[in-house]
Amino acid sequence: MTENILLVAAVSVDALLASFAYGADNIKIPFLSAAVISAAGTAVLMLSMLLSGAADAVIPSGAGRWLGFIILMCIGTVSLFQNALKTFLRNKSRKNLSFSISGVGFVVSVFLDETKADTDKSKTLSPRESLTLAIAPSADSLGSGFGAGLAGADILPVCIMSFGAGLAAVAAGAKAGAVTGKKRPGISWISGILLIILAVMNLIK
Repeated sequence: MTENILLVAAVSVDALLASFAYGADNIKIPFLSAAVISAAGTAVLMLSMLLSGAADAVIPSGAGRWLGFIILMCIGTVSLFQNALKTFLRNKSRKNLSFSISGVGFVVSVFLDETKADTDKSKTLSPRESLTLAIAPSADSLGSGFGAGLAGADILPVCIMSFGAGLAAVAAGAKAGAVTGKKRPGISWISGILLIILAVMNLIK
């Protein structure tokens, strides 16, 4: 159960931070849009864990846990330095990159500044727009879920907890951002720490 909680907490951090930016910019996230964000992350998490189950069936006995450890450690390490990566990419984008709503560039721009998902500038995130915002947390869920699945995480409890935690993270983040007025606290490293702890726990249990 502890491992399941760590996984869910880790993949919920990005949703918390993204909604924090929306609250700070006075952009509302209706319940349906929050549900779409949470459901998208949960669906990707479920898919990745199902894929890990299929992969585990063909991986030599005992190798799955080590592979899960490596994947979680890699994703956790990247998460530790996510703020530095975003700062670097923002500086590059100002100089060399242009973004198009119809291409990959738009996804990158939302990764760098979550509020760009509000494409119509309505100050309310529609369910359709929330799908774009869900991409970054879903990317983390994809790798983390696959690694945790190989390490033996329980898919049903994780997915149920993930949906509830995602809703709570969006609501809490939006409220905190509105109250503090800060764009985004630099706490994405928390996700990295949780994933690294999860990797070690699953290896030694």
